[in-house]
Amino acid sequence: MKSYKLLFLVLCCSAFGCAKTQSKEAERRHTIGEQQVNEVKSEIRAGRTAWNVTAKRIPDESLHSVEFLDGNLGWIAGTNGISRTIDGGKTWKRITVPMPENAEPVKVLFVTPDLGWIVLTRRATNIADFEENHTWVLRTQDGGSTWEQKAEFSSSVISSISFFDAERGWIAGIRYLGISPLRSSFLVLRTSDRGEHWRDVSDNLISIAAKEEGWITSAISDDAVTATLLTFRGQVLRTYDEGQHWEKLAAIPQEPKQTSLCTLGTTANNYFWFAGGATSLEGSWGVLGFETNQAWLKRRLPGAYFSDAAFVSENEILVSGSIARPSAEISAPSEQQAAILQSSDVGRTWLVVYKESNTEKINALAMINRNHVIAVGERGLILDMVRE
Repeated sequence: MKSYKLLFLVLCCSAFGCAKTQSKEAERRHTIGEQQVNEVKSEIRAGRTAWNVTAKRIPDESLHSVEFLDGNLGWIAGTNGISRTIDGGKTWKRITVPMPENAEPVKVLFVTPDLGWIVLTRRATNIADFEENHTWVLRTQDGGSTWEQKAEFSSSVISSISFFDAERGWIAGIRYLGISPLRSSFLVLRTSDRGEHWRDVSDNLISIAAKEEGWITSAISDDAVTATLLTFRGQVLRTYDEGQHWEKLAAIPQEPKQTSLCTLGTTANNYFWFAGGATSLEGSWGVLGFETNQAWLKRRLPGAYFSDAAFVSENEILVSGSIARPSAEISAPSEQQAAILQSSDVGRTWLVVYKESNTEKINALAMINRNHVIAVGERGLILDMVRE
């Protein structure tokens, strides 16, 4: 049962998304099919960044997701619902969403100012009650004034939603199958008619990744027929034909079982990146991987956890998440504090942009442009970051 509990805790972390460390950079090269992964141990250094950060809070709420369509129009999702801004994050106004009892929004996505989606999830509090996991997918076509349910899943959690255009999109997550032993499988569905119908393509995906516990933590709709997925164990999978067939782009080796890779994104050059890490009894660490024209590179930062990332430029990266408190040992169980980190050398070294000891974690980033970023986290924290 101990191993089942470990898996359950890692999966739960996947859904919701300092002291200077002294370390000598060490690189290890791994072969992945025809690709290579170079692993570099990163460190946090003392220094000042060029970001001005303004913090505000929404009381009694944890914020999970943030989305911007342009420099003014954006949304955040948290335990009590969603809110909208029309002035670039200066002010936020609550939008009424019909939510089942004990459900909370975990993802918000708008394709146009009027057409948007929200994922609501009710999580089981005990491993034995996995059937209590439940997810609803709601759609609005009037900017959030009214909502209608377009999908519902029992014994399942949807952790990602992505649309290429108004009609075609994907949702992905996990489907629980049983408790003795704890079993799960990938859950991946596609729509081509604005969510009126969803086609389950999970079985086609399971065949290529059958040895992994099933959880898709992030999905990107690349074009009308192509999608790329990240599993919480670090496999990057892609389909070019609407989910009929899948291929493995990368599989990140030698990660401890405590690691959960939770976010997949793309750089301005259309290379993929992923972020995650662990906060566990064995310690905490942040993991950031990204694709180059020759290899996959992986950065590991002891004492941290990465929940999201934004590639501001080819070399500059922002990550959100947490870092160990100054008095904590990074190799032992420790309390974490919310943090934003910046690297100007593609993740080899990091500077602290913001840290908050009264908040556990910053969950998500939205880059409005390279000089303006909004971040959200636990305890209703909203950060408005503007470059000097």
